[in-house]
Amino acid sequence: MLPLGIAVWLLYIPPLMLSLWRLKPAPTFFFTGLCSVLILLAYFNISVWVNNPHLALLNRLLAICTLWLTVYFGLRYKRALEKIAILASELTSRASELEAANKELEAFNYTVSHDLRKPLSGIIGYCEFVQERCAIDLDDECRRDLRRIHDSSLGMDQLIDTLLKFSLLKDYPITRERVNLTETAKEVAANLQGLEPDRAVTFAIAEGLTAD
Repeated sequence: MLPLGIAVWLLYIPPLMLSLWRLKPAPTFFFTGLCSVLILLAYFNISVWVNNPHLALLNRLLAICTLWLTVYFGLRYKRALEKIAILASELTSRASELEAANKELEAFNYTVSHDLRKPLSGIIGYCEFVQERCAIDLDDECRRDLRRIHDSSLGMDQLIDTLLKFSLLKDYPITRERVNLTETAKEVAANLQGLEPDRAVTFAIAEGLTAD
């Protein structure tokens, strides 16, 4: 037979183990309450021969409170671990989905760039051919329109290159570069005026605007 003191201390072990092993609190609280009652009943068996029974009772009560607090925080710890595991699983799943989406986006970008660049190359080539062979037979308005088509096609070709580079930015470190906002705004205004020259629109563009 175990000494009574050792047997009492063994009653602390099952609730602590359950608090770390089971997630549902009901069984853990049941066994904690049962062990608390047994620990308190053990006081009446030893109070007859201890020198200070009141101190022994206080010791048991403090031990029971400590047991309940330990079980409570053990359950909180176990629940936190479960939530962390769920969040880690969701994060891994989201990362896999994001990686798959990035691969699909890269494939889409290359497909679109190939499908768009081929007709653009044809438009640019035809414009250059007409400018070289038939420029003399065209009036000023036709030459201006032809040059606008050629420049717009070149701009779209550059835009496709920019989109491709943008899709590959994740593979390169980010670098800061100063951008002249004034010149960019002037280019946009010139393009809009070229598309609709008959519209009387005035652009107010401040000078010296830059951004990093």
